Amino acid sequence: MASITMENIGKSFGQTDVLKGINLNVHDGEFISLLGSSGCGKSTLLRIISGLERQSSGRLLIGDKDMDNVFPKNRSVSMVFQSYALYPHLTVFENMAVPLVMRKLTRLQRLPLVGRFIGGTSSVRQEMRDRIHHLAETLDIHTLLNRKPAQLSGGQRQRVALGRAMVREPEVFLMDEPLSNLDTKMRAHMRTELAEIHRNLGATFVYVTHDQEEAMTMSDRVALMIDGQILQVATPREIYRSPVHRKVAEFIGSPRINILPGIVTNPEIMEVCGIKCPAPKGLHGKCFIGIRPSRLIPSEQASGTWKARVTNVEDLGSSFLIHSTLAGEVRTISRMDSRSVIPQVGDKIYLKPQPDCAMFFDSEGWNHNLSSERPAQDIPVSALTFSEESHESAIAI
Repeated sequence: MASITMENIGKSFGQTDVLKGINLNVHDGEFISLLGSSGCGKSTLLRIISGLERQSSGRLLIGDKDMDNVFPKNRSVSMVFQSYALYPHLTVFENMAVPLVMRKLTRLQRLPLVGRFIGGTSSVRQEMRDRIHHLAETLDIHTLLNRKPAQLSGGQRQRVALGRAMVREPEVFLMDEPLSNLDTKMRAHMRTELAEIHRNLGATFVYVTHDQEEAMTMSDRVALMIDGQILQVATPREIYRSPVHRKVAEFIGSPRINILPGIVTNPEIMEVCGIKCPAPKGLHGKCFIGIRPSRLIPSEQASGTWKARVTNVEDLGSSFLIHSTLAGEVRTISRMDSRSVIPQVGDKIYLKPQPDCAMFFDSEGWNHNLSSERPAQDIPVSALTFSEESHESAIAI
């Protein structure tokens, strides 16, 4: 297996900078996800690793070897595409055999009639058959080897595409949104299977996705990309609990985090949606407070709470999502247990954050708690709690 090192990788198409100085180290045997919205450059970065694209600047190493002048076929990588890219006229067995045939047999040995009579061909082909059958058993597609892609379901095609990548026993697996064409149930099943395959193989996986659920459930680490840059690389738990930037906080988490605008009126006081509270040390001017929906709960008390108007209610079965507005325009989402009394659209409610739940972002969007060590990820978020002392100073940090 191998590590991957990217040093100041840049990529431009004409005057458009798609990648802007990417620095990333992927550890040997790690499962890392490149997460971001469409157009952020994650697929381009994957193609650069595979050799299908060449970077405009920077250096790429796989293991300790510089890949600048190495052709894709000579890189020990396999790629699984979003569209599966299976040959429709070949059986499952023949699709899986293609990488081995191209790498292990000479041009003469690949000839349909003459090739089988060339010395050593039969033993090589038997070794290939054994490897394919063993891998098919592992992926539970051994009963499908004689079928063609048109006779397979989406999940079965995905396993075949994965098997074709695995049969080469590469050092690095590259996956470009491989589950996006599957239905919700099959995607959940394939996430579990991919995680198990990674644990069994111990190979290096680089997985591209725009689905945060895929990235958070399978990965050792997540690299969040926005506008051609990596804003944060961290474990799923760290990137959720300690986002270095407001954009990271807004991207990670479902439903989306509540972002409340505030302003520091003097070194000790800040105002958030009409309520005054102590300001964190060192925070100045305009700022924002982030609170996850699960930590912003309705309260029966008017004192020391935000007054809100319900605009929508979503029934999720086990819980409800309450959409509301504060100060007439700031939209918020709070989560309520299904056993609670659920407000109706148009109702007035009072919202109160739970202790130890707030994240403070400065005017540029950086997490104030992590500002001294950007992009540090191990510092806990601050607490935001309400006090009953007065209406004018209702929130206590």
